[in-house]
Amino acid sequence: KIGDIYPHQYDVPVRDKQSRDEHIESRVLIKGRLIALTHVKVDGDVLYQLTPEGEAIGALVEQATGTDG
Repeated sequence: KIGDIYPHQYDVPVRDKQSRDEHIESRVLIKGRLIALTHVKVDGDVLYQLTPEGEAIGALVEQATGTDG
């Protein structure tokens, strides 16, 4: 779950590759507070899932801890 979601606008200097002219480009991203992460899916594959007992299982845990669970 994510709470307190809001858009964050910022400006970035961008250089045109052909003319070498630089201009300012506005960009926006969504920010918020992470309240709870219960599962992560990428292309239908579950990479992380929180069990009812509160234990994390999945490939992301193995990568983060360097262990098998």
